[in-house]
Amino acid sequence: MGAGRRSRNGPRPGRRSDGYLLASVFGCAGSLAGLYVSYTYDLAAGGSVVVVLTAVFAVVWLLAPRHGLAAKLRTRGRADDREPTSPPESRPAQAAVPAEAPAAL
Repeated sequence: MGAGRRSRNGPRPGRRSDGYLLASVFGCAGSLAGLYVSYTYDLAAGGSVVVVLTAVFAVVWLLAPRHGLAAKLRTRGRADDREPTSPPESRPAQAAVPAEAPAAL
């Protein structure tokens, strides 16, 4: 398979690179915001960057449209709106089959 080709079941063109670009933007913005917090409040730069980027991750995780907690709550709400289904019919218990008696000698 060549460098410019993609498989049939692979991602759509441009989709992955958009994610990389977005991740870079979030990382740079979070780092700059952490450095600003560090400078403003006279805190350690590394710790401030980590705290800011952790907060960014938490917000993105909560609001993720497909896998975030908001999506799960939205899905759960839809499940609660549906008609309740009746329990499956219980099968009658099968009678125990007695063990075969040993053959008479």
